[in-house]
Amino acid sequence: LINGKTKELIRSSFQSNLEFSELEKKFKELESKKSLQHLSSFEILNLLETSYASKLRSEIENAYESLKYSYICNRAKATLCFFDKDYRNFLLHLSKSGSFKNQAELIYLKGIALSELGEKQEALAIFYRLKEIFPEEFEILEKIEELEAG
Repeated sequence: LINGKTKELIRSSFQSNLEFSELEKKFKELESKKSLQHLSSFEILNLLETSYASKLRSEIENAYESLKYSYICNRAKATLCFFDKDYRNFLLHLSKSGSFKNQAELIYLKGIALSELGEKQEALAIFYRLKEIFPEEFEILEKIEELEAG
């Protein structure tokens, strides 16, 4: 168990293997409830590359302004900051996201953010730990090789 979840559940979350049509359906359902901040970080990052980006960004920003101390709103805000390559604010909002910061996908994004900020040893430690949990994930191995080389 990791953060109260099984390794398989985390792996499926990490892989974010929703078909786009399923993700689109989820987006529309959460949009109707004004709850887009409930999407996972990888789902948010995927949707920020689509025509839904403006609506998604706007709703997350509005939810955050209304609920600045909400863990889920800080996680969603952190994801927006990551997408914008604002890594310092990503880490700030991540630190305010309660136990959400322990989700595998956010740990992975934290490793990338730390790497981009020049904190290579801390980033490597994160990726080594993720490699233990997800040994077959090519992206993690690639990040480790990149950090060890540079």
